[in-house]
Amino acid sequence: KLQEEVERNTEDTTPLFNQNRYKKNVKSNIDEALYEIENGRVEEALKLLSTRLEEDPLNNEIRYQYAGLLLEHSDRYDEAREHFEYLIQQDDSNFMAYTRLAELYEKQGIYGRAADYYLKVIERNPDYATAYLKWAEISIDHLDTNKEQIMYVMDSGIYENGVDDPVWSFMYGKV
Repeated sequence: KLQEEVERNTEDTTPLFNQNRYKKNVKSNIDEALYEIENGRVEEALKLLSTRLEEDPLNNEIRYQYAGLLLEHSDRYDEAREHFEYLIQQDDSNFMAYTRLAELYEKQGIYGRAADYYLKVIERNPDYATAYLKWAEISIDHLDTNKEQIMYVMDSGIYENGVDDPVWSFMYGKV
């Protein structure tokens, strides 16, 4: 009976052990890439995460970090976009992938598309104040969005969703 108990416990904990080890490996890969970035070795960081992604193409955490590095530290926007779009295909509720696409389009000066993606972020996470603020900022500075539309979206963030952020007053001042 003791042998059966040992075997059952071993079977139950082995997948958990492997899962924890896998998470540690992912975290260490990301930490190593961030270390490379901090030390000015962007290409090495990109190569590290690219290699890890080739080894494990279903690893969305590595994919997200890799695409983020492409966006922030290179001009390989098309490749970054493809990765963020893949992540959205895998999980349409992934508001951070939508956020990064909005940032990508904003960085490229494609403000209409950036604003559209910030609205998608708001749809998926109505409590994310930054999305409202970025949408309003782009709408004010780069698009012909009328004041009433901007106020409506911002008011929905404040009153309907309870978003409370000190930057709101600044944005209202711009409108």
